[in-house]
Formats: sequence, structure tokens, C-alpha cells
Amino acid sequence: MSRDRALSQYRAAVAVELRMAGADYDEIAQELGFTNRSGAWKAVQRALESRTVKAVDRYRMVRFAELEQGHRITWPAAQLGDLSAVDRCLRMAEERTKLLGLR
Repeated sequence: MSRDRALSQYRAAVAVELRMAGADYDEIAQELGFTNRSGAWKAVQRALESRTVKAVDRYRMVRFAELEQGHRITWPAAQLGDLSAVDRCLRMAEERTKLLGLR
């Protein structure tokens, strides 16, 4: 895959994420360096057509499962008062929240 194509696919995937988070096309264009809102709209449409979003969803599911497993492993130490384990549990909870688009 060429570097330009990879960059285009990445920008399209991020554009979809920004749109799902509530950004309008002007904001997406500014954030990702598109000339105007039309470029941002086209990027979102390309991502939807090429199923880039499905790849992003798969990544989310895999990463969420990894974080859940890490939490299960770390939780017993956190319950016993290990502050570094508490910190790790909180960081994993925050990342899970972001993956779900809740923050």
C-alpha cells in the first residue's frame, strides 16, 4: 500500500470517529487538514463505503477485551490496597470509556 493511500485511509477512519463523536464537517476538515468541509464529507463517505469503520469496530472490541482482562488480573491487588494497581484499574476504566465513546 502506498504511503498516500495509507494516510488517506487513516484520515478517513479518524474522520468517521470525529463525526461519531459529534464533530461537524467544518471541525473535521480543520482537525485533519482538509481544504474544506467537502473534503471531510468525502472522507467519511469513503470510509463508510470501504468498511474502514468495521475495522475500527473490530479494533475497539479487541482492545476492550484486552482491557477487561487486564482489569480482572489487576483488580484483586487493587482491592487489597495496592495503589499502583488502583491506578492501573482507573486508567483501564478510562480507556474503556473512551473506546465506547462515552468520554
